[in-house]
Amino acid sequence: MKNFHFNNHPEIKEGQHAIFAPSQKLLSRSELTPEQLDNIIRSKYAAQIGTIIHAEAARMILQKKSVTKTKVADRIYDALWQANIPDKLNTPELYLDTVVPYIKDAIGFDMLPEQPIVYNYPIAFGTADCIRYNPVKHELRIHDLKTGKMAASLDQLVEYAAYFFLEYHINPKDVSVILCIYQNGEILTGLPKAPDILPVMSRAVELTKYVKNNYMEV
Repeated sequence: MKNFHFNNHPEIKEGQHAIFAPSQKLLSRSELTPEQLDNIIRSKYAAQIGTIIHAEAARMILQKKSVTKTKVADRIYDALWQANIPDKLNTPELYLDTVVPYIKDAIGFDMLPEQPIVYNYPIAFGTADCIRYNPVKHELRIHDLKTGKMAASLDQLVEYAAYFFLEYHINPKDVSVILCIYQNGEILTGLPKAPDILPVMSRAVELTKYVKNNYMEV
């Protein structure tokens, strides 16, 4: 009796999912309109496009060179093209009003992009898009770049701030905190005070203890 041999597919990366993955049950929906299909395809690529734009923005911030819309558009286009993003979705001009100010401000404030902030690994940590702590001015600045359309909340950045204060054992009462979200060509700014951050820090400590006590081997 001959054994059946399945084909190898090295092109498929771990964790990768198809646009029409059976788990989505899209092939069973005969009523899908072209508009719905376009939305499905765009949402499939949205996370990948956002990741690529974040990475390219981080590289430009680290290079600390002056940026223009043309330069940023060219860099993003090339990065998306190299990642085999379909030409129809390779539209860096849609993001320029958000990405260019984000990069310029990060360079202007001498911020560090893609910096892990770790209170307790692997339970409580995150990576800030851009962050800077000025120990002379006692000022913490955290910036976040959003490439999606859904309205973002500053709560995520407050949690980054909480992890920062826990990791570096700094009291938020002694620090001015500035949080900025760059999205849809606008900047959402928050200036949380210690009473806004301390409860989040306490919650992080509480939940981390719970996970350790109930799910981690001692």
